[in-house]
Amino acid sequence: IEYTFELQGQKKSIAMTAGPATVDLGMLLACAAVSKDTTVVVRNTGGTALEVHASILSPFALIGSDGGIVQSVQELVKPGEVLNVNVRFTPLSQGNYTGDLSLAYKAGPCTDTTHISILGSNKKPQLQAAASSIIFPSLLGCEASTDTVLMITNTGDMPLDITGANDDANFRLNTLLPINIPPGESRPVSVQFRPSPPGV
Repeated sequence: IEYTFELQGQKKSIAMTAGPATVDLGMLLACAAVSKDTTVVVRNTGGTALEVHASILSPFALIGSDGGIVQSVQELVKPGEVLNVNVRFTPLSQGNYTGDLSLAYKAGPCTDTTHISILGSNKKPQLQAAASSIIFPSLLGCEASTDTVLMITNTGDMPLDITGANDDANFRLNTLLPINIPPGESRPVSVQFRPSPPGV
């Protein structure tokens, strides 16, 4: 007696894409207590559901489904579906930061991990004047005003705009504003002493 059996089997692919591979959040100002968010898109391009576990270390964090801040997120992503991994950058001090967003995924005994680099920096604007004080020469009765030039240097690593000055009745800024100063460069600023009545 001979029996014939039909045998069937299937091997499903396991694949996931995530991107972009590197996310640059740019620069935040140290003088402002702010944070910045970004989203990394994870897509299940295979044929079976994947358990995706996302994690990252401080000063980066993940935003959970309830809006809370967490260090890791775990979700089941079905074939063809997308998981949005929301990342928040909240630096506590000045510096350049690189975060490693780890995206571990598995289906049954099969596991793999994808890494996304998250970049961000926290900077403080820095200006330096050539002198901390200016002493103008005394004016004679026939002299109405006198000018001097002060060099202002951007000692930080971000471009700065000087947009205003605290003029008063006797001193004023002659240079037209705004003044843009790239990092490491200097700009001359003209200051005028024009007293109203005789005095100091």
